[in-house]
Amino acid sequence: MTDQPIRVWLEPGYDFGRFGAWVLDLPGCATWRDDRAAALAAVPAARASFGAWLERHRERAPAPAGPTVEVVEEVATRWVGDEEINCLFEHDRAPLSKDGLALGIRRLDAARVDLLEVLDRIALPSTGAGGIAKRGPDRTVERPALAVARHIGSAEIWLAGRLDRAARYNGPGPEDDVRAYLSATHAWAVALLQSVGESEPARLVSDSRGEEWTPAKSVRRMVFHALDHLAELDRGAA
Repeated sequence: MTDQPIRVWLEPGYDFGRFGAWVLDLPGCATWRDDRAAALAAVPAARASFGAWLERHRERAPAPAGPTVEVVEEVATRWVGDEEINCLFEHDRAPLSKDGLALGIRRLDAARVDLLEVLDRIALPSTGAGGIAKRGPDRTVERPALAVARHIGSAEIWLAGRLDRAARYNGPGPEDDVRAYLSATHAWAVALLQSVGESEPARLVSDSRGEEWTPAKSVRRMVFHALDHLAELDRGAA
């Protein structure tokens, strides 16, 4: 550890009323808890876990930091009717650099490799029931692993698709072979992210619900989503 604090964005109300803590200097590294203090207290462990995952994929671990956590910006989730509208932090508005785009895609690819390995360990069938996933910091919420795997694919389409409202995914569906579905959704999402990130790195889009998106926001949300559910499936496999 060093005296350098871990810089975070805090998002009160994230994911139906929780507190999301996003590590500013490691897009995709985040954690969430039911209250503010618990979310901030969980940041050092989340950063250490993220760093260990990077090392397993031959990426340089982040420089030591902590245990102090510094809230750089705090923006609450808002609601429009029954729709949760997640925030756009000020840093999300900056153009996504070529290195940042390449790094985000590399991490998404690594998470997909890990996901397929976990599905093999669960011996998850292509269709039908099989295996469980364990959700939440306390690991007490269980749900079917196949449903989680399908959700990862559909969420990947949704998160990347925020950047281009005209884009349409036309590949295998969630009821098809799950590995074929995950392969197709990943290829589609990464291609769209790369296209927008290279052509308009500062693109600002407002979706049909009024939520704002940029390439930088999509990268941090997509990487975190992939790793969050990967951990859920990994706990079930264990």
